Order: sequence, then C-alpha cells, then structure tokens
Amino acid sequence: MTQKLKYNKEPYGDHEYLLEFIDHTFSGIKFILGKVQLLEQNDNCTLKYHYDIIENNTEMSIKHELKQSFEKYVGDLVVQMIDDGLLNNDLIYYGGKDENRTDNIKQPST
Repeated sequence: MTQKLKYNKEPYGDHEYLLEFIDHTFSGIKFILGKVQLLEQNDNCTLKYHYDIIENNTEMSIKHELKQSFEKYVGDLVVQMIDDGLLNNDLIYYGGKDENRTDNIKQPST
C-alpha cells in the first residue's frame, strides 16, 4: 500500500527531513527517520530503523498499541522508500562501507 507523505524540503538535520503521513490515522504527527539498516542473519533479512517524533498535533499519545501500529506504518514507509529508490535508480547510500567490494573503483590519474 502506497503511503501519502508530506516532507519539508529543507533539511531538519544533516541528512534528515521532517516527514508527516497525509490522509492517515497518524496525520498530524511529524517525525524524522534516522539510521536505516538491513541486518542479515542466515537466510533472513531484518529491517532496523530509528525515528524521532518531533511534533504531535493530534490528541493521540503514541504509547503501547499505538506505538506498535505507528512503527509498522513507518517500517512500511521505509520499505516503500527503498523500493522507489531502487526502481528509480536514485537510492542514496552513505555513512558505511561496502564489505563486499573487492576492487577500487577510483581510476588512476594520467
């Protein structure tokens, strides 16, 4: 299911943008996504991500059951963003190293 999303075009931090679901149970809650990781173990891959709620303009308190539901929607959003990035060939990766890389892609200067 595609999530409708509003984001501030100005960065909130170094590499973060303020996000908000639109036409959604959690509309009015502004949050940022932090580090996103894909953790591989055996034949399984787990998505791990960090988020911070910056502003809550609703009467909801994000605790217990609502927190689990909110985190599921944020996780679905992260997967959607990864899928869209791969589909459009504009996925940005930074802050880590490619452990599978076996050669140096830097060309020698002439």
